[in-house]
Amino acid sequence: MSARPYPATDLDSAPWWEALRRRELLLQACGPCRRLRWPARAICNDCGSDDWTWVPASGFGTVASWTVTHRPATAGGPFVVVLVRLDDQDDILMPGYVDGPQDGAGLVIGLPVQVGFEDVAAGDGGRDLVVLRWRPVHRSG
Repeated sequence: MSARPYPATDLDSAPWWEALRRRELLLQACGPCRRLRWPARAICNDCGSDDWTWVPASGFGTVASWTVTHRPATAGGPFVVVLVRLDDQDDILMPGYVDGPQDGAGLVIGLPVQVGFEDVAAGDGGRDLVVLRWRPVHRSG
């Protein structure tokens, strides 16, 4: 077992994981109603359409919540996982790791963040993985 569990990909989410490998953050957009969604799924929750496409996300958001995960040092812990409310659409909450102290010091609800990407070494099944690593940013105005 790897130090961190690896996500299972499926037909709907595979393009999202491929985009992360290219250092791109994508969201699904419904064709008829243009509503954005994440996580990926085959049918729009708002209008029921199965017509959708992938669109680039802004890569900006604000911290909505976080938790500090304590694991044995040999398992790569502790580490902070944040839940980010995307600027693209306020009902999309996306998890990821965060740059900063391992105890979460300095994190506050509403803290502006920008997406970054982290390579995770081969683990389950020998797969390499790219995950989101959010970093605090200063926004003027």
